[in-house]
Amino acid sequence: GDVDAAVLNLRRALAMIEPRLGTTSLAARRAQTALGEALEQRATTRRTAADDARLAYASSLAASATDATSASPTRDWLRARATLGNARLALNADPARALRLARDAQGLAKTAAQRDRLIVAQAQLIEAAALAITGPLDAARARASAAVDAIAMLQSPTSPRLLAARRTLAALPTAP
Repeated sequence: GDVDAAVLNLRRALAMIEPRLGTTSLAARRAQTALGEALEQRATTRRTAADDARLAYASSLAASATDATSASPTRDWLRARATLGNARLALNADPARALRLARDAQGLAKTAAQRDRLIVAQAQLIEAAALAITGPLDAARARASAAVDAIAMLQSPTSPRLLAARRTLAALPTAP
């Protein structure tokens, strides 16, 4: 879609949500995570977009007083999405950090719900890409292959996520 329009509309939504519900409400966290994802898409064309995406993810991940006292699968899922976004942003500059963040995101996806299984599969792709940089290649290929299989079970055959996952697997170098 139109990333610029999405960013504008998400910023407008946050301007209405945060004063009414608070910056750590689920609605605000959901909007901050979506904003981070939209800004992350901009990062390939605008230098400051990656920093803006990190800031949006940090806002989504910010602790609140209710975090320790109430369990929320939705909050955990949003935290997993934001952590995964940070992993994608770290991949090229710091693959070891991206690997850690991808594993953290997998740990936050605690349910058997489709959305959590999709987060785990996406995190496995980031993990595979990081392992391809840091080694070993056989572990990277195994991780990517497992992720592609999981996404294929969750998405339609023409899903952009599945097509991107297959491209990621195909782009991994082969062991000598």
